[in-house]
Amino acid sequence: MDKEDMPLAAPMEMDRNLDGDFEDNFKDIELGTSKCALCCCIACLPCSFCTGWWTLAPKEEAIVVNCGVVSEVVTEEGCHWSNPCGRDLRVVSTTQRSYDIPAQKITDLVGNPVIISAILVYRIVEPRKAMLNVRNADNYVRNAASAALKEVIGAYTYDELKEKSDEVSDETVRILAPRVATAGAHIQSVTLNGLQYAPEIAQAMLRKQQAAALIQARQLLVEGSVDIAIKAIAALEETGNVMTDAEKAKLVSDLIVVSVGEGTGETPNMTMTATR
Repeated sequence: MDKEDMPLAAPMEMDRNLDGDFEDNFKDIELGTSKCALCCCIACLPCSFCTGWWTLAPKEEAIVVNCGVVSEVVTEEGCHWSNPCGRDLRVVSTTQRSYDIPAQKITDLVGNPVIISAILVYRIVEPRKAMLNVRNADNYVRNAASAALKEVIGAYTYDELKEKSDEVSDETVRILAPRVATAGAHIQSVTLNGLQYAPEIAQAMLRKQQAAALIQARQLLVEGSVDIAIKAIAALEETGNVMTDAEKAKLVSDLIVVSVGEGTGETPNMTMTATR
């Protein structure tokens, strides 16, 4: 999809699952033993013993579910045995993850559409929540991050987004952190990766920026010309050359014309009266 065809995303409120106090409303699931799975394991003991072995890699945690009952939480790496009858082995990695939040078209504080992308860095710190509280922890965190970014961008203007990128990132993390806590995730950073005006207004905003820069440059030139003229008049009078007020004004005017005229060939002309 071209950026021009991207739907305009206005600042939006999070859905009901993400609003409120964001507390973990899921009850802790107590460990238990499935009688059905236990009976099957005993009935097929030799086969169960041989097929019940599995391994857990470093920075991984696992939950063993037998016939719908959570029977074990394993946090130690290495080789483990559990009842293979009706077993559902759920493993989650606790390594650091990064996600490139795709470019989105969002309206800023004054209603200008901007296209912005970001880099999300997070990791799972409570694997049990990640495996039991949500269907897919990674999708949950990434969708929440996109929504939080839209909400924050809508509170700043384009210029503020460029000047206060660190503040925008910190605010996004602050809003996002409690929303993903129920999935056992910890947000480490959200860094703005790309920022530009939407194509439909990019040219107009570029001309506006160029005009503002030109005005600022002209103002600097005028101030410098006046300063040069004042110093020149003072130097001339110190050497005995007296200038009338009209001549001083003309000198200042000519210097401004030369400085701001961008090579128009204007040359300042003045008459001076030497004192005897």
